[in-house]
Amino acid sequence: MRLVTVKKLAFSASLFPSTLALSAQSQEIRDNFKGTGEVVVASAGEIFEAAQRKPFFDPFMRDTGIKVMVVASDNAKLLASVRIGQSAGGITNSDAGELANWLRDSALEKIDYSYFSKETLAGIPEELRGAYGIGSFFYGVVVAYNIAKYPEGGKHPRNWVDFYNVDDFMGKRTLPNCDNLLIGGLVEGALLGDGVPPEKLYPLGLDRAFAKRAKIRPDVARSWATGADAPQSFNKPRSGFGSCLEWSDHQCEEGRSGNGAFLGSVFAVSWQLAGSKELAQ
Repeated sequence: MRLVTVKKLAFSASLFPSTLALSAQSQEIRDNFKGTGEVVVASAGEIFEAAQRKPFFDPFMRDTGIKVMVVASDNAKLLASVRIGQSAGGITNSDAGELANWLRDSALEKIDYSYFSKETLAGIPEELRGAYGIGSFFYGVVVAYNIAKYPEGGKHPRNWVDFYNVDDFMGKRTLPNCDNLLIGGLVEGALLGDGVPPEKLYPLGLDRAFAKRAKIRPDVARSWATGADAPQSFNKPRSGFGSCLEWSDHQCEEGRSGNGAFLGSVFAVSWQLAGSKELAQ
């Protein structure tokens, strides 16, 4: 996932890198980083926003005096607003695979790495430093299941082959909607469910993936729109299991979610393809 700076704002792109100096104190911030006003950041909200606020937003506001205003993340609308010259936000997270759309419309500011301190740059792996975006975090898409329907210790879905096996594992599924085809790993999950070994996934066989997805269409009760939306599917009485984003140990950790929006959602996660729970987290 890359953090990108959107064009045509009242705020300089130089504001962006200062959010990455997590350990910086007010007296260490250069004068040209300090100012007034606000910068608009698009976030997925809920637990994702909470994970951003402590290391990014709060230190930025403390050290610069500039307010961070968070709005709901909708990259399609944000890109459309840039196209008409009325940008609805300044910074957003975008899947690396979506960057081509932004670049095609010249919608991103190029990052000036001269604003970064040596210490900050040293903490960002070189392969994550893009011209128009910085890799901000890694995430995985896992198979999660309702333990009320599939009690732990018993037979339950363990991988994508099981997820797509509607005969042995009956129950309604949830998958990402079309807008989240990339971030939700819809194509990869379908191919793994069709028996493609992980090491042979790429280049992706799109026709095969969509054919596999079509076979379970009657068994998909909900298409989730955000990462926060995925665990909420388990509040539905008919939901057996689904795909779920794992970007922190709070999002899809086994057991009961501690976040208020998901309170009451009881689910477990299969870590089989991740190698181990610890490695995935």
